[in-house]
Amino acid sequence: RDFPAPNGIRIRPKLDEDLPVVARVDLKAFGQFWHNTEKVLQRARLQCASATVAEDDSGVIGYQLSTKNPFGAHLARLGVLPEAQGRGVGLALVNQLIQTLNAGQFSKLSVNTQADNIASLSLYKKMGFIRTGEQFPVFVYSINT
Repeated sequence: RDFPAPNGIRIRPKLDEDLPVVARVDLKAFGQFWHNTEKVLQRARLQCASATVAEDDSGVIGYQLSTKNPFGAHLARLGVLPEAQGRGVGLALVNQLIQTLNAGQFSKLSVNTQADNIASLSLYKKMGFIRTGEQFPVFVYSINT
């Protein structure tokens, strides 16, 4: 299935000068605990097979970073501003990624998300992703106890 960008939304390659605004999108999309700083996003970009942004007339409203591995590609990060969610921005970013990977002869695209992230689970299911049954636990340690 094809999920083109909704009217008024453009998908384009992420540029170096997009880094500060992508970091702000990341903070708003993921909150402080899961936020990737500008420095982390800059290092992540060096490992990317694909990095794109979604923008409308207000500027960048979403982005994706993907890596490649011996098994295919991995959608490492997909972030959309909360006020732009539900408009098809994430679908369009992942759709464009799949088209790019298909042209590059990748055979698989993986992604992982939290079991309670209903929006992400819904998006990936809608696009035809299949759950593998694998689970990756997340641990946290409180320093100030």
